[in-house]
Amino acid sequence: MDMTTQMQNHANARQLVSDMVATARAAQTVLAESSHAARRAGLNAGKTYPWENVQALMTANAAYLEVARTRNQSAAMIDRLTLNDVRIEGMAAGLEAIATLPDPLGATLAEWTRPNGLNIHAFQRHLASLG
Repeated sequence: MDMTTQMQNHANARQLVSDMVATARAAQTVLAESSHAARRAGLNAGKTYPWENVQALMTANAAYLEVARTRNQSAAMIDRLTLNDVRIEGMAAGLEAIATLPDPLGATLAEWTRPNGLNIHAFQRHLASLG
């Protein structure tokens, strides 16, 4: 279901956000249990999504821009909301770039030793344990 349809099916933005959070939480378990190769493949497959759905994205974007204009949003905000070919290519390139990164799950983010000799490790927690 695309964002425009979601907005039409929800009485208000608060309910939409609540539903999106619930969906994201359900998906985090699937992601946490997937392999890095599977997550990478998903990101690489996702990089084609913007171009495969460019008409739907542009139509939805036009509707969002109209709402922003009726709410007298600043020119800077209108610019940030505006999609074009360069920005859509940026979305695709961003997904591709993320796919090349090393697997962050379980990675040590920082480690140090306290004066009393206690070793402390801060690591990226497993997605399923975040919730």
